[in-house]
Amino acid sequence: MSSRFCLMAALALSVACDASPTATSTGIERSFAPAHPHMEATAQSVTGPDGQVSLEVAATLTNGSEITFHVRTGESCPLFVHLFWNPTGEYASHLSGSWACPPEGETLALVPGDSAVLTRVLGPEELSDYEPGTYGIDVAVTLTTCLLGTSAGNVQLPLAGGS
Repeated sequence: MSSRFCLMAALALSVACDASPTATSTGIERSFAPAHPHMEATAQSVTGPDGQVSLEVAATLTNGSEITFHVRTGESCPLFVHLFWNPTGEYASHLSGSWACPPEGETLALVPGDSAVLTRVLGPEELSDYEPGTYGIDVAVTLTTCLLGTSAGNVQLPLAGGS
């Protein structure tokens, strides 16, 4: 099961992207949240050249619409990864407006029909703060129009050998 959320940056509220009725002078019409790319996320353990095992998280964005999206990237806006204690391993996903990047900075144009993969590696030093156990992984990507998020599944810490 996967879940995708889109937060409107201008509202700074947690608003799920879906249709809702609005009143007009001619009656009730449907208003739809803005389009956004399809996003899937994965996580895997990887072993670096130094033999250290790290967690690599990747988000794949696919633009199936007819408009160009601008994805925030660069040092000021890396792929956002949130680990949370999830001892049951059951699906859970969260999204917080506080995970969004600032409105200025580098962007990547995701044109219609295009895909992009954003990755982030959490090294042993970052993962050492977590107690052993099962953690859920949430991933968020900031577009110029909204914050897009999904789950990358679960990970068992400490990590076993990677690929």
